[in-house]
Amino acid sequence: MFLHEHLTLPKIIAIVAGFLGVIFAISPWSQDLSGSWIGYVVAFAGVFFFATAQTWLRVMTQSETIFSMAFFMAAAAMIGFIPSIGNFVPLSAPAVAATIGAGLCHLTGNLMMFTAMRHTTAANVSQFHYSQMIAGAIMGYLVWGDVPSWQLAVGAIIIIGAGLYIAMQAKKEGILVGVKTLG
Repeated sequence: MFLHEHLTLPKIIAIVAGFLGVIFAISPWSQDLSGSWIGYVVAFAGVFFFATAQTWLRVMTQSETIFSMAFFMAAAAMIGFIPSIGNFVPLSAPAVAATIGAGLCHLTGNLMMFTAMRHTTAANVSQFHYSQMIAGAIMGYLVWGDVPSWQLAVGAIIIIGAGLYIAMQAKKEGILVGVKTLG
């Protein structure tokens, strides 16, 4: 709506199916949902702000370079560092190494997402955000030995199917640079 991108009913259904796949995969009904409501409110607010940022980034990628956007994200991170100055606690060497590694992965991922958003619609790019849950499950297994549940496997299949459907629709419609291509 804000980006004036055309979404067909089948694409909308696929997006909703992908979201339902996420819900099925995390299966909130089978977990202990006790805890402070502030956690749920903040998580919802985080999703809202993330979606807002993605919308703005989609617009910005059409006029800004990915490196200028990375620079301003680094500047924002430095601003976020300011509140910690009064409570600074030195990290251990392994924690510093892990933090630097995570930061480099985050930077690389952002540069790739900026590039993707420059070359296709936000609806196409958003499908890949669902795959974070799948990548997280794989990393959880490889790093901590967590075995994914059958609900995660079924949800992942739904998510992948919805994402592939949207990708095929984009290819069929010729959406490679956010607009229909000729031919």
